[in-house]
Amino acid sequence: MSHMPKIAVERICVIIPAKGRFNLLAAALRSVADAQELLPPDTTEVVVVWDGPESPELKVSEVCSHSSLKARCLFVAGSPAHKRNVGAEASTCEVVLFLDSDCVIDRNLLKSLLHGFRRPEIVVLAAPVSFSRPASVLEEA
Repeated sequence: MSHMPKIAVERICVIIPAKGRFNLLAAALRSVADAQELLPPDTTEVVVVWDGPESPELKVSEVCSHSSLKARCLFVAGSPAHKRNVGAEASTCEVVLFLDSDCVIDRNLLKSLLHGFRRPEIVVLAAPVSFSRPASVLEEA
C-alpha cells in the first residue's frame, strides 16, 4: 500500500455555479456563511461562477456583509460542469466543495470536511444536501 503524503489542509473553497435565480443563490450563500462561523476567520473562500443577465456582485456582497464570509464572482457562460471547472482553477484552497445554487449546507459541513481531509487516506468526501426550494415531482419520487 502506498502512503499518501500529508498536506496541510487549512482552507476550503465553496464553488457555486449559478445562472439567474439570485434568491436561491442567496440562501446557499447564507448557509455557507452560517457554517463559516464555526471555523477560524479566512478559512472559507467562495467563488460564484455566474452566467446571467445582470451582475450579482452587489447582491453577493450584501449577503456576505453580515458575516466574515468573503466571496468573489466570475462571469462565465457555459454548463454547470464548465463553471465548476473554472471555479476550481480559480481556487486558492486545498479543499474544494461544489455546491449547486439551489442547495443549502448543514452548519457543520465545512468543519467536518476540513477535519476529514486532515487524514491522508481520505481523498473524497460526500454529504447529503438540502434544497432551498420546494421539492419537484422527480425529487419526491
